[in-house]
Amino acid sequence: MHTTRRDLISQRWNVVQYELIPELARDVGPLTPKLEQVVHILEWVRAEEYCAGGCGVGRPLHERA
Repeated sequence: MHTTRRDLISQRWNVVQYELIPELARDVGPLTPKLEQVVHILEWVRAEEYCAGGCGVGRPLHERA
């Protein structure tokens, strides 16, 4: 199956719109339009990829999952 970039973007949009937003609304209550925008931005930026790891000083990292 050949997946295009457009298909991947569409798939990611559907996950955010139809899975993540409703789950957040169930957990924290109704989301304002501005808060939904923040959620979309944070999901698309994927900041966790840039924050992983540590600075190397102090205690070793511990898996908290």
